Amino acid sequence: MPPNRRPMRYAHADGHTDVCYSQDGKYILTCGSDGDVRIWAGLEDDDSTSQCVGEKALAVTQKGNYFYVGTDNNNVQAYTFPDANRDQIVTRFSAPVTHVAVSENGKKVFSGSFDTEIHITDLDTSQSQVLSGHTAPVLSVAVDPAEKYLVSSSCDGTARVWSLDTLETEYTWQCIPVSNSFYTTEVLCRPSWQPTSGRYLALPEDRNVRLYERASWRKVASLGDEKARKAFSICAFSPCGQYIAGATTGGDICIWNVNSQSKVVIVQHDQTVCICGLVWNPLGNGEIAYCDFTGQLGTVEDCLPVEEAKVTEIVNGIPAIDRVFENEEEDDAENVFSLEKIKASVAVPTQEGSTLGDELDIPDALDDEDDIESKKSTLAKADLLDVVCEVQAPFQPSSSPVHLQHRYMVWNSVGIVRCHDTEEENSIDVEFHDTSVHHSIHMPNFLKHTLATLTEEILVLACEAQEESSSKVVCVLLSSWDGSREWTVEMPAGEEVLAVAAGQGWLAAATDIRNLRLFTSAGTQREVVSLPGPVVCLAGRQKQLMVVCHGGAGLIFSLIAVRDNVVTTVSAYEQLPLAPKAQLHWVGFTDEGTPCTTDSAGVVRFLSRKGYWSPVCDTSSQTSGKSDHYFVLGVSERYQNVRCVLCKGARYPPTVPRPAVVELSLKIPLCEEATEKAGLEEKFWRSQLLLGGVEALSRTDDNYLNEKDAIETTIKETIIKLFALACKSGLEQRAAELGALMPSQQVLQLAMKYATKVGKHHLADRLSEDAAKRERERLTPEITAIMSGSGASHKRYVLESSESQNGWSSSNGDAVTDDYDPFASTPTNNATAEHGNLLLAAKQRKNSVPEIRPTLSLSQRKHNPFRKNVERQEIGKGLENMNNAFLEKQNSKNKQNSTETAQPTVKTKQTKLMSKPSNTQEPARKSPLPFVQWFEKERPAMQEEFPDMNSSELTREAMKRYKEVRQKQKEQQQEQNGECVQKLGSFENWFEEEKSNLQKEFPGVTQQELATEGLKRYRDLLQKKRREEKEKEAASKSDYSESAEVGSESKKRKAQEEAGSQDKVAKILSSDIAQFAFKKS
Repeated sequence: MPPNRRPMRYAHADGHTDVCYSQDGKYILTCGSDGDVRIWAGLEDDDSTSQCVGEKALAVTQKGNYFYVGTDNNNVQAYTFPDANRDQIVTRFSAPVTHVAVSENGKKVFSGSFDTEIHITDLDTSQSQVLSGHTAPVLSVAVDPAEKYLVSSSCDGTARVWSLDTLETEYTWQCIPVSNSFYTTEVLCRPSWQPTSGRYLALPEDRNVRLYERASWRKVASLGDEKARKAFSICAFSPCGQYIAGATTGGDICIWNVNSQSKVVIVQHDQTVCICGLVWNPLGNGEIAYCDFTGQLGTVEDCLPVEEAKVTEIVNGIPAIDRVFENEEEDDAENVFSLEKIKASVAVPTQEGSTLGDELDIPDALDDEDDIESKKSTLAKADLLDVVCEVQAPFQPSSSPVHLQHRYMVWNSVGIVRCHDTEEENSIDVEFHDTSVHHSIHMPNFLKHTLATLTEEILVLACEAQEESSSKVVCVLLSSWDGSREWTVEMPAGEEVLAVAAGQGWLAAATDIRNLRLFTSAGTQREVVSLPGPVVCLAGRQKQLMVVCHGGAGLIFSLIAVRDNVVTTVSAYEQLPLAPKAQLHWVGFTDEGTPCTTDSAGVVRFLSRKGYWSPVCDTSSQTSGKSDHYFVLGVSERYQNVRCVLCKGARYPPTVPRPAVVELSLKIPLCEEATEKAGLEEKFWRSQLLLGGVEALSRTDDNYLNEKDAIETTIKETIIKLFALACKSGLEQRAAELGALMPSQQVLQLAMKYATKVGKHHLADRLSEDAAKRERERLTPEITAIMSGSGASHKRYVLESSESQNGWSSSNGDAVTDDYDPFASTPTNNATAEHGNLLLAAKQRKNSVPEIRPTLSLSQRKHNPFRKNVERQEIGKGLENMNNAFLEKQNSKNKQNSTETAQPTVKTKQTKLMSKPSNTQEPARKSPLPFVQWFEKERPAMQEEFPDMNSSELTREAMKRYKEVRQKQKEQQQEQNGECVQKLGSFENWFEEEKSNLQKEFPGVTQQELATEGLKRYRDLLQKKRREEKEKEAASKSDYSESAEVGSESKKRKAQEEAGSQDKVAKILSSDIAQFAFKKS
């Protein structure tokens, strides 16, 4: 007779609801989101027993005199049956309990929780064993009737078989959609074991229920139905073991005959609501009880034929289902075992040239799709594993799974794109972090877009192929100057878009036939690139595109430069590093443009500019629980942090309310992280790793100059601290090794002083030798060029080296000031190419010069680099210091010393930013002022000149002025150097004249060593010549000032004489007039 589906009735409030039968089959037990457990005497029972167990009850099961409930109170509670009196707490978790199962003998309770753990509790001893391995909340547990195996499913997308003897994972399937929480998942993946023997395991996978053989875990059958509207979520064996019932998320209940693998009946829910609980009546009367997400309870009667519901055929102790699978040779074409139906996709060549299909018994039910989904495959009776590797499905970075009703399509540094796919609406919301880029957008999702990427210029959407239309890519223009809003392109028939990315003026779409299609932002089609394997994801930034796809046994990546007129490959496809058994979860670029990845283990990696991947952050170590994960949004090298969202008990953040963004500091995982030494080492190498990207940006963007200076300062401080720590520990060899890592001569000199101060003289000498060795290595290319006859190159080198302020100390121990110039220009490509050609020409010479060995130069002798040559001053005894003759003698000596060290000031054009030159001569500085000191000195003048500028604009203007001043100083210095070289002559002429004298002075040396010594002497003479010219210029100025003073004194004396004579004449005239007046009177 046909099945009888009874009308459903209210059982609990809306939400997850669970159901089970009592062991005797007389009662139905239910629990729901209202926190109550109800015991029903039948579906029509209006006076059910009710017991409140908490705010939410998620699982219930009954065995013997007790029933067990999993609640949101984070424990499994035991109650008496049927009185429903509270008995005891079976076990405790750190999160709500999701499912509970009891062994056949009722002595053990198996339970799973939100915290990813599974507890096995012995009711006699109250001791619990913990199974750990899942990385997301546990969905279900089912125990083998023989209590040898346990199968579980989880939100991480896997179903695992555990050995109860070793408590380890025996087998894993990737068979369910990944979700972020137990409450939001659609598929519960509730498995079921064959009763009594437990020989077969039924597992729901997509729109099929598949049977696996115990121990070998090979698939022996796949049951499905075309009328099933959605994926199967629950399956259950009948008490006789000959039938399987499966419930879908769309409200369908299917029942199959296992022997014939045929469908017996299908029952459909009126409202197509997800069924979350299904169980057979243990009496074997063919009755099924089920409940849905609206809290309704229902039953289906007469699911089985009467004769088969009452009797289960058993021959020699083996049920009919087992005999069907054993009698292979006697079955017809419907049998699951058939040697003639071997699939070519699973045939693996052997050494003799045949295939495994010719030698092994392979089940007919194995098809291509099954091979891809299973991690391992045991073919028939042979233990052959890992025949087909698991292929990771394509995904979009910073997006949540497609099956969620409310999900993130993309969340990056530009904005957030969210998709809402419910029965009421299907729409897309776009929100920008900076509203000046664009206003928020709300659009209907008619094409059912599932992929998205967002930049400041465009919004790219892509949809899958539908029944009546092919896959499409839609580009929404955010800042079009001609008024265009969007354009659409349709993929060819049979081609579907799997991943999209966008950058500055371009967008890319990767398809399922391994094509990478490029378009301009305005819609022009560009190159089509073939991919070496199935695409996993794409990431874009400005002119950079990163492609990740499958290649062999792992993932491979490539970097592509998408320019306006050409597409070039920056790096060929290379292996992408991942943690063991981990999958790729995020791919992108840092804010500075460095490729970066994150895997499922929580490890964030950088692609160093030196070509290797380096781990810079472990997000999993910074979570409080195993079920917590960080959802990565972006990485910043400038601020050295990872922007992410903390997901409690899930892998993906909820859309409402919007979670807060947290920042995790970058940290390289070194050994012994708690020690002071490891902390300094981590800080040093992290700064070295980040310096490359920031330094490259500082050449084009002045805003990164401060970050570059801060990182360089950190490197110097940490290496000095490590050096001091090694000296204090008495590890001189380690300290010497650290000297090789010091970035500049200034830091090395500081380390040498510290070593001498703490009494490590041998270490100081070793560092001095290393400094001399570096100096020789720096001079080696120029010496090679000189020996090969290239005089022009050496003349340029002499001019540059005399002006350079960033060199190492010379062989005589005189240190050159290491003054950092933020505006120093980098060497041109032409000079580099010329230099490379010189080296190549030197190598191709037949009479090649012997290789330079790291030996000490002739002029270098063992000496203390910190010894100061202080001249002894003559000091008078007692009151002789007050003698005028002694004081005059000391003043004349000091004046002479100051005259020798003085340098003429550089004449520059008078501006408001430059102070007026004084008449008195001042000694010039050995090195120009750094920008900070110069800006502090000239700030008042600039504020008067530009009163309307703010601080940032004033600083930018000061940088331009500072560069102009420095450039003029360098040009004047180069002119002076050129005049000195012309007077002294070129090095080649000078070396030919002095070569004989040098050979007499240093007999028995090689030509290479002789040229090195000659170069140093030539540089000393050049500096001496410059110093003499400066002294002459200073003397001429002093003579001019003295002559001016003498002239002024003579003029003054002459004026005084004229004034005196006039006074005398006036006196004489006055006396004569007085005498004349007296006589007159």
